[in-house]
Amino acid sequence: MTIQRGSQVVQKTLTPKAVTSSEVGSVGWFPEEPVVVGRVDPSLPAAKAGIKEDDRIVSLNGKPVPSIESMIEALQQTKNQPVDLQVERSGQTLDFKLTPVLSQTEDPKEQRYRLGFVNKGVTKVSQLPFAQALTLSLEQNKKYSFMILELAKKMVQRKISMRAISGPIGIAQDAGYAAQQKGWTPLMELTAGISLNLGIFNLLPIPILDGGVILFLLIEGLMRRDISMTIKERVYQAAFVFLVLF
Repeated sequence: MTIQRGSQVVQKTLTPKAVTSSEVGSVGWFPEEPVVVGRVDPSLPAAKAGIKEDDRIVSLNGKPVPSIESMIEALQQTKNQPVDLQVERSGQTLDFKLTPVLSQTEDPKEQRYRLGFVNKGVTKVSQLPFAQALTLSLEQNKKYSFMILELAKKMVQRKISMRAISGPIGIAQDAGYAAQQKGWTPLMELTAGISLNLGIFNLLPIPILDGGVILFLLIEGLMRRDISMTIKERVYQAAFVFLVLF
């Protein structure tokens, strides 16, 4: 890693450490970003204490909150002890006392102490020249394609639970929230991500998917004859049962 510290450039070698049950790596530093309240869970302490959407978190127990990650880390240290939270709302500074609760996250294998809100953050949108936008798009698609394949690998290895994956209802909820709360840019990003997911999974060599059809065509091409319809039906039935059980 190359770090610029003032006028000095420093080279460091770091080994990320798995910090969640899904083996998400962390090196222990986070980008500085204002913590702005998004969705508030009505069943958790933040909503009950009066925290509202668009509140900006100023400090936790008297210490500044430079990022949502640092806040999460601090809450794991205080555990279920009451904390003093200072927020900024419409130019006014408000103080709250809340008690974090141990609650399940999106990953069913992971629990952590939470106050009960989603960070909205601050998004800056800028328009890039066409050539630069195209290059960035190709790089992002390549990056997320490998991430999707890695996710599929971990699902097969049972390192990630299927419950951590959103179904049609979850996708619809996320799309509605993105459009209503964050605008069209996150919604388009979500739509592009779903399309990329579907495209990659559809090309996996699993019968009843397009990738499976291509695999059958390749096998028939090598054999120089058609596979019997009976065999195809049995394979498709087995693949369907596998997908349902998986």
